Amino acid sequence: MSFSAVSIVGAGALGCEIALACAAVDIPVSLVPLHRGALPEVRRRLERRLALGVALGSLAPAAREALAGRIALAPDLALAAEADLVIDATACDPKARRAMVATLESRLTPGAVLATGGPGEHLPAVAEAVRRPDQLVGLRFTFAAGQPVRVDLTLLADTAPGVAAGCRGFVAELGSGSLVEHGAVARIGYREWLSSPGRDAAE
Repeated sequence: MSFSAVSIVGAGALGCEIALACAAVDIPVSLVPLHRGALPEVRRRLERRLALGVALGSLAPAAREALAGRIALAPDLALAAEADLVIDATACDPKARRAMVATLESRLTPGAVLATGGPGEHLPAVAEAVRRPDQLVGLRFTFAAGQPVRVDLTLLADTAPGVAAGCRGFVAELGSGSLVEHGAVARIGYREWLSSPGRDAAE
């Protein structure tokens, strides 16, 4: 499977970087802040990031407007509902992330893939909040100045093979990224995860 449209939920620094990476390779992308009133600040954040790229020489001035024009800023989840890959790029604790992915799943089409940007160690507990764990993955992006983007892909034992292949293809399409894949992990209950020995280190 391949993704024809991507939606990023969470328009902080990380969400903006992911959206720009998608736009740079002509992947249709929408960016959804958590609060409708944040749209003006998100626009300014994108403008500052693009201006920095021009100043550093990593982005041609002529490409600046074209890149910005490929990112659709959305006041709500309507555009996310049209995407076939939705990435949760919010900064939140595991409990809040479970609520977030449950909300997102309820808005998506049945075939859409949902990716959570939290630590891979959290994925098994987060998966307990969704009805279709076979279409849930962990996609954790790490951006560092002067370095290719690193993407950690975490799969569940339930993850459908086509979903895993689609996510690998998506990262490859980003071009300069490096993929680090983590083997399939079994789902566990949230209460069980809370008492697991490695939880504090994962956080």
